Amino acid sequence: MAKPGSEPAAAKAQLADLFSALLKSHPEYSQVRLIHAQRYGKELVRVDRDRDSVQIVTDAQLQEKNHFPYVFETLSLPATEEIYVSEINLNQELGAHQGFGKPTVRVAVPIGSAPDGYIALVVVNVDLDGLFTLIAGKLPAGIRLLLSNGSGDYLIHPDQAKTFGFERGRRFVIQDDIPEVGEVLYGKRTSAVFATGTEQTLAASSLAAFAKLPLGPQNRRFALLGVYTPLAEVLAGSHTLGWKVVEITAIFSLLASAISLVLARILAKPLNQMTQAVSRFQLGQTLDAAPTGRRDEIGYLANSFVSMTQQLNAQVAELYASEAKLHAILDNAPVGIWLIGMDRRFAFANKTFCSHLACRKSKSSPTRTWPNCWARNWPPALAWPTRPA
Repeated sequence: MAKPGSEPAAAKAQLADLFSALLKSHPEYSQVRLIHAQRYGKELVRVDRDRDSVQIVTDAQLQEKNHFPYVFETLSLPATEEIYVSEINLNQELGAHQGFGKPTVRVAVPIGSAPDGYIALVVVNVDLDGLFTLIAGKLPAGIRLLLSNGSGDYLIHPDQAKTFGFERGRRFVIQDDIPEVGEVLYGKRTSAVFATGTEQTLAASSLAAFAKLPLGPQNRRFALLGVYTPLAEVLAGSHTLGWKVVEITAIFSLLASAISLVLARILAKPLNQMTQAVSRFQLGQTLDAAPTGRRDEIGYLANSFVSMTQQLNAQVAELYASEAKLHAILDNAPVGIWLIGMDRRFAFANKTFCSHLACRKSKSSPTRTWPNCWARNWPPALAWPTRPA
């Protein structure tokens, strides 16, 4: 904006410098202009990109642009809409310098207020040629790119002769080649994915995907972007992916089996060690071979076994001590005591009993000594009961 009190020429020079800086900072911009709302849309300031530099156009080369849609449509915008985005077409305006003949979209902003009328508009030409080239170069091999305007006219096509046909007097529209896109172009759908038939002239037997790209904040215009690839390549890729999945699954299965075997050996060794230690255990002995030094569940189990055997040995020792004490009491009792087992054999006879029978108590086999002594000292009526042979 011009400073208060500045002359119109100085204000235009300041604005031209501002436009030049804008072009230098945005390589995709090819032209910036200030256009009067009256005077047949006369350009007031114009800066063009010319190869690697920017050029401020002189007053003698400024043109009238009132007959171009981006001018009268911008001036017709309601107050609620502040930005105008044009259709994508070829820049065929005279004096466009580097942007001439290239795909261009124009973004315009009116200056002023709608009730009082707009006094001017700023128009920025955006060169899409580099963007189209970048998009096409980033696609993987085997994938084709299509782009059309809202009417279906090709903007990007594998055959360059069919692009921007509406600018050359012969239209080539996408709905003639791929009828399925009509649901996106004319319907409420914003995207579609489908398989094409074999009879089509373009993208036959292919997998295709299309989506609407709104142009501008109000979505008044849109472009249709699509990609397609032959079904044979898709299926080939899926078969390759399937084999890769099988290979990866087999590798992980083998790896899991190997890990399971290693873990089984690691876990089985202490278990076998503990099993052998338990099988060799006898009363009165300790369970020394058990893996009690481990700090896991197996070590906890081994320590439990050791504690259990210690308690068992202690209880058996107490039982033996009690039995010995009972034998000592019975053996030294002042009355004769003898015990007969269920098999009708002598099980025990104390010293008093043996002294009354004048028998010598054999330490090696008392059950053989006492019946003989009984037979010598007692009458036959009280003979020692013997088991039949």
